[in-house]
Amino acid sequence: RVSRNRHVVTAGIVGLKMREDTLAVDDGAELRIRSWMPVAQHPGRPVLLLHSLFFDGSMFDQVAVSLCRNRRVLVPDHRGQGESTPGTRPATAERLAADMLHLRDAYDLGPVHLVGSSMGAYVAFEILAADPQCAVSLTVSCCTCREEADPNRFDALARKIAEADGKGLGDTLMPLMFGKSFLSDPSAAAQSEYWRARFDDLPDGTDRVVAAIFSHRGWVDLLRDWGRPILALSGGEDTAKSPSDLEWISEESLGRFELFPRSGHTLPLEEPRAYVSALEGFFGDVERNPDLCRNQPTRQT
Repeated sequence: RVSRNRHVVTAGIVGLKMREDTLAVDDGAELRIRSWMPVAQHPGRPVLLLHSLFFDGSMFDQVAVSLCRNRRVLVPDHRGQGESTPGTRPATAERLAADMLHLRDAYDLGPVHLVGSSMGAYVAFEILAADPQCAVSLTVSCCTCREEADPNRFDALARKIAEADGKGLGDTLMPLMFGKSFLSDPSAAAQSEYWRARFDDLPDGTDRVVAAIFSHRGWVDLLRDWGRPILALSGGEDTAKSPSDLEWISEESLGRFELFPRSGHTLPLEEPRAYVSALEGFFGDVERNPDLCRNQPTRQT
């Protein structure tokens, strides 16, 4: 059931429309979904953007406004984050993937360009595990496709969040989520202040989400066998996930790798223009040639 609760015309681009909906799922969770309708008369395939842990769909605002010139863009808040309610089931990657497949059916999307940032990438992997035909391409950033090499690190973070009751975590999370170039950029000061305030007041239960997400399984065989194009993106200043994790994904799959040298863990916020350029180029290549060759050349952005 999709409740059409708001309709917004976004200023700045003639004809650009963004709609906010609430999608109810089977355990009582209600998901906020924002969708941008395409400006182009003959748009490409739709895009589903999946956000990182500690954020919400608004991390993709600049990206969605750019991408929707040529295609429909959907951006959910995952359960228990942003304006989505938690429901009764734990927010594992598998549960979040089930939510997104429910979204896909509710909006009658058909195969999409699937894009996941960090935790959103783990959700994307589980979506493909449940339904390999739901996407024509996959873009992931700042993640791994293997089991976590140092699970104790995330157990410690979950405990710290629980002990602090989700309050005052800005000093801990800012250098994990953003690179030094972004944090020292005066033009990004307002964004930094906004997200620091968000990290200082995390939603109830965030510690449980951290524990559930980072106990995830590995997806190496899934990506080797999927057989469709994959774009792996990494930040050169990422202290949470190594660029080698993303390069490894591209080498083991039908993929390409791009490095953003001056970005940290949150590419859509740190370098939105370069991020959009990478996505649009990749989507265009996929739609022109669904059988992209294996291991296309690496390039730095």
